[in-house]
Amino acid sequence: MFEQKDLKGLWISQTHGILISNPPYGVKMGNLKELTGIYVLLHHMFKNKKGWSLYILTADDRFPDFFKRARPDKVRKLFNGAIEVNYYQYYGDRPKAADRF
Repeated sequence: MFEQKDLKGLWISQTHGILISNPPYGVKMGNLKELTGIYVLLHHMFKNKKGWSLYILTADDRFPDFFKRARPDKVRKLFNGAIEVNYYQYYGDRPKAADRF
């Protein structure tokens, strides 16, 4: 199932899943205070959700400092126009065969 929701209204009851997010960069939209709040919220929501994979696209190099569940499994450098962004990939634990849908 695919859903699009505001992070503040997100409730996660599943043990496994994928979150893909492109928060404001703090360059053209958003500011550092707003970004810090988003990063802290992501950390609190997913710090114990080891079965979730997260993919975050941001121009802010500070993201891994706030999301402390683990270091990124992979970081890819990309460009959104002239803005250099990082695509942080955090791989979650795979579900056991009995838990797969």
